[in-house]
Amino acid sequence: MRIIRRFYSRPLQAAAYFFCRGLRSRIILAIAVLLVFLLSLSILTQSVSASEHPERIKKVISIEIKSGDTLWAIATQYYTDEYDSISDYVTEIKATNHLHSDTIHSGNYLVIPYYTEANNSL
Repeated sequence: MRIIRRFYSRPLQAAAYFFCRGLRSRIILAIAVLLVFLLSLSILTQSVSASEHPERIKKVISIEIKSGDTLWAIATQYYTDEYDSISDYVTEIKATNHLHSDTIHSGNYLVIPYYTEANNSL
């Protein structure tokens, strides 16, 4: 009740208080709207840049090991930019084929994972 009496006794101060209080709320609301706008703009920009690149999918191929082939030579032949390095790719080939070493023998078969465009028939 004390606050109400004070405002009634000074109507201009009461109006200024409520106006400033409303202004503060409007500023906070404007900042929140701006942050939401910037966040949504960031998300839309990322999705647009991702759609500029053709979609790539992972496939596998079975190959026969020829005399003189090595895992590293085979990895170099099928390597794509989706892998960080040839070493990582060799590790994936070994894991796919349940190999514990780099030793392979001619006449055996390896399953080789690789990436290609989604609409590519290979």
